[in-house]
Amino acid sequence: MKLIDKHPHATFIAAACIKRSVAGQENIHKPKRDNPFKSLFTTSLGITSSNLWNRQTIEQIGGWDESLKSSQEADLMFRLLQVKDEVMYDDEALTIVRERPEGQISQQNHSEKWQRFFNKRIEILEWLRKYRPEHYMSEKGFYQDALFGILKIMAEEDLKTANLLYKQYLKGHYSPSPNQDHSTKPYLVLFRLFGFRGAEVAKRLLGK
Repeated sequence: MKLIDKHPHATFIAAACIKRSVAGQENIHKPKRDNPFKSLFTTSLGITSSNLWNRQTIEQIGGWDESLKSSQEADLMFRLLQVKDEVMYDDEALTIVRERPEGQISQQNHSEKWQRFFNKRIEILEWLRKYRPEHYMSEKGFYQDALFGILKIMAEEDLKTANLLYKQYLKGHYSPSPNQDHSTKPYLVLFRLFGFRGAEVAKRLLGK
């Protein structure tokens, strides 16, 4: 309530949560206090059940898009940030998210889910390039590294689609940062030698 009193016009409060696995293990996930578009891009801006939403702004954007099969959360936050990117943060975890053994959206149709996940990030980038050009240009490397990481995850189950998206959005104008946390040094060597598809194939063979 103190946060609401201090910032009554904030778009939403991004709050921490406790994620409890099927085995009972618990981890606290806190939102990242960064530019909200960067945090959203890397799924570090809280979750639907733990965040506190500004009702007026929710109604202004038409609420939750029930037609989407996945990435509804990212879509909601993105539309809210387009109205006003004022986000408050709460590190006190008051929500428990319990993992279910089956039936979650995130556990179904992995390849299609990751394609929708990736496409939503492309939509965010296109908007930033048009309406926040200075931010886009200064953080372009960050966003491209994040896209690259998504494609690497997608490639584990659907290399063909991941490679097509890589060719469409990254090939020819992207060089992976050596500081990214999802690519080892051996992988980056493979990437420089053989490209994205070749590196992924080699990774499977060599276990890099």
